Amino acid sequence: MKVWDLQQVNYFMEKVTNIKRPSKYISAYLLAILTGMRQGEILGLRWKDIDFQTKQIFITQTLSHDGKELRNFTKTSAGKRVIHIPNVLINYLKNEQKRYLENKELDYGLFQIYGKYLTYGNDLLFYIGKADYQTLGKRIFQEDWLGTTDSNNTKICVGRLHGSQTPIEKIWSKEIDLAERFLIYVHKPANS
Repeated sequence: MKVWDLQQVNYFMEKVTNIKRPSKYISAYLLAILTGMRQGEILGLRWKDIDFQTKQIFITQTLSHDGKELRNFTKTSAGKRVIHIPNVLINYLKNEQKRYLENKELDYGLFQIYGKYLTYGNDLLFYIGKADYQTLGKRIFQEDWLGTTDSNNTKICVGRLHGSQTPIEKIWSKEIDLAERFLIYVHKPANS
């Protein structure tokens, strides 16, 4: 395996940041370059895994390469570890977290929860919900779907409504309500 030298890293970072629409994966690139974290570790990273005071990242879980399985463990016991991170990464992640917290209120839409049911098998639709006065993250985790005993078979599908402009909150809520009703209608069993 060939590793980039500092000049190649700087060239790459310049190309992904100094453009009209910078890559949304800059955080992932920085984590990989500055810490050596693996792809699954980066994808499984949560804000609570980062200690900004001690400048450490705690690797406690991974996300599969296809994004379908969150593993509350690492590949090997040596994979569960603490990584010390440099100031440049701390500062970038703090800014990223601030942007996330400022913009998370814009995260509205619909979601569906699929899971395993003993009698009927996998991928059974359990729930259709909406998030119109809360964020999707808050709304989904209120029900603790991932905290079930069979969370490895739980799937969450999220849909967001988009348009040329963001409607006012009342109209937005009405549109989400109509979309939720439509989803419930199309998943309703046929009457015989």
